Amino acid sequence: MANTPVRQYIGARYVPLFADPAEWDNKHTYEPLTIVIHNGNSYTSRQYVPIGIDITNTDYWALTGNYNAQVEAYRNEVAQYDRRINNVQTQATTNKQDIANLNTTIQTIQNTTVQTVNNTPIVFIGDSTTQGYGATTPATDRWPTKICNYFHAKQYNYAVGGSGFTVNGQSENGRFDLQAQTAANDTQFDHTKVQLIFISGGVNDNLTAPDATAKTNAKICLTTLRNAFPNAKIMTIIGVSGNLEYGKHSLGNIGIINRIPFYRDMIQYMQQQNCATIDGWRLISTNITMQANDRVHPNTKGYTYIAGQILNTLLGGAITYEDSNYVWDLTSYSSGDSTLNVQCQQNTITLQGRLNYTFKESDSGYGTQIGIATLITLPKFMRFTKTIYIPSAVYTNGYFHESIGYLQCHINSDHIPVLDAVAHFNSNITTTCNIQTIVNCTIPLYGI
Repeated sequence: MANTPVRQYIGARYVPLFADPAEWDNKHTYEPLTIVIHNGNSYTSRQYVPIGIDITNTDYWALTGNYNAQVEAYRNEVAQYDRRINNVQTQATTNKQDIANLNTTIQTIQNTTVQTVNNTPIVFIGDSTTQGYGATTPATDRWPTKICNYFHAKQYNYAVGGSGFTVNGQSENGRFDLQAQTAANDTQFDHTKVQLIFISGGVNDNLTAPDATAKTNAKICLTTLRNAFPNAKIMTIIGVSGNLEYGKHSLGNIGIINRIPFYRDMIQYMQQQNCATIDGWRLISTNITMQANDRVHPNTKGYTYIAGQILNTLLGGAITYEDSNYVWDLTSYSSGDSTLNVQCQQNTITLQGRLNYTFKESDSGYGTQIGIATLITLPKFMRFTKTIYIPSAVYTNGYFHESIGYLQCHINSDHIPVLDAVAHFNSNITTTCNIQTIVNCTIPLYGI
């Protein structure tokens, strides 16, 4: 019997393979049963796919979804972090402050994301906003109570009204470093079980610039707390108080806008001490519906909002400050076809668009060399201590003119922040001209 040679059958592949690279590209060819990824979904080729075939062509591609939900979820999570890193790299070339803000956010998440707070004591150091002053029922409506209720935690609240980093307020032991010592001396509970401590205040210090004594006392406060509660993370909330608008909040005859240099310096200092931080002055200062009648303290709605934002941070999220909700209005100079996009960042506001307007014969400056027209009123919580001048191109009579006008942001005589157009009257600019000004600028949110 003749030997029959052994033959190997090579047929069509029936085990799917992942493409390399996995991301679909219509400039590549693909063999049958090749898996690619596109927009978070997986597709498998039904047949040989030549160059130029779109992923939506069902003759060639079948949407096969996710083979492993856990792997896909992990991939999405990694992609989110990749996007954050890419954003940081992009911003690094244009705005170092944004990078610092992002690093602060990352540090905040690392310092405050909690998993073991449930059923443990939580310690609070603070002033009247930590006591709940201004709420309907302070003991139950204040933000510390809402935080503790969420975690089923026991509240140990040592806050004293009128106190701060440098002042005692309503108690001879009210200063924050002395409150910390009171907490350290409290033997009612097991200090080793404390996972979270809050320090909230800074308003009653009535300071308008960086202060060495405030930082010295803050350092003592932190050292005392960390020695007494070795397992606790510390979150610092600086400047929780009322309204940024002119005349609405002047505790100690010092408005919020004047206090911000001190608040910012304390935020930076506490971050250097490895504390998570929240810009307390931004939480409710632009929303009057969250403020008590004294325009200094939160009301019940405000305390609920503050608690929600703190919880969001503790659970790894980000704060939505109320100053991201803004209102701006055109004036009688500006025509209705004007367009403007307003975007608030942490410390700046960006204006982009075009404003169409016409000067009036009654304007100050008409008949002389310069005319000024107020084009828009800006969000009322914006405060400037100086006029900000912004170069701008003016378009009229079919041409752009770069040297005959500019923009300026300032607080007007009615204490309202405005954006003005300033133009030199000449053969190109008269009171009969329809003028278009291009706006593209980023300016300080709280002044310079």
